[in-house]
Amino acid sequence: FPEEAKAPSFKAGSCNYLWCSPEDFTYTGYNTTYVSVESLTGIFMASNSTLHYSAEITATHKVTNLMLVFTLVINPYARLIAIEDNTINTLIPSQNMKSRLDGMGYKAVIHQGSFTENAIKSYLATPANNVVVIAGHGDAEYNSMGMLNRTYMVISGTSGNVIYFTSNESMNGLDLSHLKLVVFLGCKTGVGGVGANNLPNIAVQRGATVAIGFEGIIYQEDVENWSEAFFNKLVEGSTVSDACSELNENYASTSIGTPAVYGDGNTTINPQ
Repeated sequence: FPEEAKAPSFKAGSCNYLWCSPEDFTYTGYNTTYVSVESLTGIFMASNSTLHYSAEITATHKVTNLMLVFTLVINPYARLIAIEDNTINTLIPSQNMKSRLDGMGYKAVIHQGSFTENAIKSYLATPANNVVVIAGHGDAEYNSMGMLNRTYMVISGTSGNVIYFTSNESMNGLDLSHLKLVVFLGCKTGVGGVGANNLPNIAVQRGATVAIGFEGIIYQEDVENWSEAFFNKLVEGSTVSDACSELNENYASTSIGTPAVYGDGNTTINPQ
């Protein structure tokens, strides 16, 4: 939603012998287009509205000018990308995060497996998605002078036949302004600091509101515990920065360290 039709129902009735159907009204509202009529149901689309959790629509009768105001409730999507690998289990943290996102009203979907670069681009660039978490192996690449070239995640394959999702190329040309939160849940995805060519910083440059990466090598158990605790904080209404800060007391001394937050850390994602 966009890409998802909402169908408010209208009751049929006579108005001074004038039959009232959805076709007898004009519609105005937040970026709203009246699409079609099926029996007595009006089908609507709202574009670029995933950062808004409801859209108010006004229906005005074409003859009498009587008006009906109703609200469409928007349930944004969350995509949890669990990259398969025989050395880590990305499904467990993805399932934990899905449970919390579902509880907040998101339509959270887990995608497990190996992926092409275009597949990851599609998940990030789809306007209906508000939250994307990519869980898998990550790393950083440096030049001969020890300067950071890029950070990346391994999205498919093993030694000799590997597909990477990289900070320096993979998000080129993408519009991520619909994304409230992106988490690159992998080792070294957020190294380099503000302005660095790393995955979360580039995601914010492409329009994401806030993005998170990690500065060191992170381990399975710590990832499971931290990601569950982090989304619990978001459920409670904490901002992204506050959620990370509140967890530092318990996790700064673990492999999680201090997560790197880029963009607007004052963002909340709980629409309720």
